[in-house]
Amino acid sequence: MEQEIQQRLAGTLDELTSRKDHYLGYPETPHDNELNQLLSPFQSFHLNNVGDPWEEGNWDLHTKQYEKEVIRFFSEMYHIEDDFWGYVTNGGTEGNLFGIYMAKKNLTSSLLLQISDPEVEVKVAAPILVSSQASHYSIAKAADLLGLRYYQIETSEYDEIDYEALENFVRDHTNDPLIFVLNLGTTMTGAIDSPSKIVGILRKYTDKFTIHVDGALHGMYYFFMENSEDLFDLGIQSISISGHKFIGTIQPCGIFITRKSLHETAFSQRGKISYIDVRDTPISGSRDGMQSLRLWVRLKQKGMNGLDDDYKKSITLAKYFVEQLARNDDEKIVYFPNQTIVAFSAPSLEIAKKHQLPIDTNGRTHVVFRPDMTVGQIERFLKDLAKRST
Repeated sequence: MEQEIQQRLAGTLDELTSRKDHYLGYPETPHDNELNQLLSPFQSFHLNNVGDPWEEGNWDLHTKQYEKEVIRFFSEMYHIEDDFWGYVTNGGTEGNLFGIYMAKKNLTSSLLLQISDPEVEVKVAAPILVSSQASHYSIAKAADLLGLRYYQIETSEYDEIDYEALENFVRDHTNDPLIFVLNLGTTMTGAIDSPSKIVGILRKYTDKFTIHVDGALHGMYYFFMENSEDLFDLGIQSISISGHKFIGTIQPCGIFITRKSLHETAFSQRGKISYIDVRDTPISGSRDGMQSLRLWVRLKQKGMNGLDDDYKKSITLAKYFVEQLARNDDEKIVYFPNQTIVAFSAPSLEIAKKHQLPIDTNGRTHVVFRPDMTVGQIERFLKDLAKRST
């Protein structure tokens, strides 16, 4: 039996090793021996960050001290270090679900507080979840799980939300509480919905709204991008960021941050669970403490300057790739300046499978440029692309 296990694992390892250098269509860093070797002594421990990360509970096998430092790093990045709360999630989907869940609780309780006469029975309308048609599939999942009506707004051909269509929708729903999910980088083209335009449209017609940002893609380096805006200063309530993409923790994880005051409004009535002696406010109960260690190490190694350098390296590769594609007169090239995604006409299924490229319903594919990628990888891919036109 032991030999069978070893043979099976060895075969899988060989296959994964052969595929890691042809991983161009997705934003995750596919392989990293250094990080795993550094943290390998911790793999033999059961590290469980169960419950609220700001409460340690009655057990000692956790890494919440590192988790809090990770969240503090992002609170400073997003300029809410004086009023912040957050936790390390299992990925962007959990962060989006928690942001929408918290928004629903806060919107509903806010509307109930506006009812002055406790003797009058008033039915508060359930919030409507709103996002663009290019939003991540996790938003529809959140709507289903939370029992919310969900409306998707049209987009431009490059996946940025249609602001006129959004304004028409908001104007027609002034009596409905709205939870808006803003895309900080759509899955296929990396399009960003303008935070200031979104806030302006919503405030023009209603005060019954909240905004959650899906920053899975660009959230890790948004403030290095030209024309970035101060999201929380604009009035945005929360953001979800992926940890296994740009910064490269290898295993899936994410970061959720919001203002502590908003979190307390939503969960102030939730008491401690006696069994664990902490409040259970995150979506997940048990949470893998290794993820906080991985994020902490990466942030310590890089810091803000290192993240900026990685971002510049990624967009340099992206610009080089765009220049090469343009020589082939590809009419489907979509590249927003100084971003890490380049969308273009999908190649053959054989090439797409070899380089692990997604293909959307518009016949587009893309390459997501990461700090771990090399010019050599891009050159090999360009050679394969050249074959399709010969």
